[in-house]
Amino acid sequence: LAGPTGAGKSSFLEALSGDKSLGISKNQLEPYTKTVVAYEVQNAFFKLGTSNDDDICLLDSPGFSDSEISEAEIVEMVKQWLADHKANALHNLLYFCSITDIRFPGSRRKTIEMLKSFIKTSSSSEDLTNNGSLTVVTTMWDNVWNERSKERAENKYTELKEDIFKDMISKGAAITRFMNTQLSAFEILEASRAHWGEASGNAYSPYRNKGVTLGRTVYGILLYADLLDRIEKAQKMKAMLELDLIQSKGHEEPELIQMTEASLQANERALSKFKEQLKA
Repeated sequence: LAGPTGAGKSSFLEALSGDKSLGISKNQLEPYTKTVVAYEVQNAFFKLGTSNDDDICLLDSPGFSDSEISEAEIVEMVKQWLADHKANALHNLLYFCSITDIRFPGSRRKTIEMLKSFIKTSSSSEDLTNNGSLTVVTTMWDNVWNERSKERAENKYTELKEDIFKDMISKGAAITRFMNTQLSAFEILEASRAHWGEASGNAYSPYRNKGVTLGRTVYGILLYADLLDRIEKAQKMKAMLELDLIQSKGHEEPELIQMTEASLQANERALSKFKEQLKA
């Protein structure tokens, strides 16, 4: 499960469980998931043809476009979870996108291009694609109340289907509507499994890139570009915070000084982390 913070991943998990009291989706204005969290769906299985029933395990990843966690770190978290649990593949990638978002920032488009290349890197060939391992899950349809908001939502859906994800949908990827109900959640899992069944491979297979350095993959190049952009922004923020700290000390404002120092320390931690990730 991937997507920006607040896109509805946690609400999807709550709806799937049928238990809103879990509180998974609270505090959605701030990133809530800080690491990969695995959930096993109870009393439900995937069945393909005459094969045995397959358990359903969902990996909830931290929100993309987060100021503290880079896309490179999230990808590494997923890879590490798979390695730790001896999982040989990530079958499907569900990308969550709020239909009520007015803007579609460039940073999000870059993340989507990275995820596309991440999936395509595990394809067996140009002719036999694994695009069907991607399912775009549009969310927040239950928050669309009037005709104007419905029109905007439908326009956003059309943009996602016929522009942003057109290249992958035309080759087997799915696009769905999550209505914030348990039935809708299960229907999305069914759709994602059906499209995966027609794909030539999984969303990610570790053995496909064994021995290949990250910098020699398309998605790796995009991850490095994201890190460079984060480092540049963090350096600019650091300079601004240092100036603010000097000014607040000049006016002898203890509370403001404390807040600015805390922000500066958080900024320096993030900056240091991004630089280390760039070296990896």
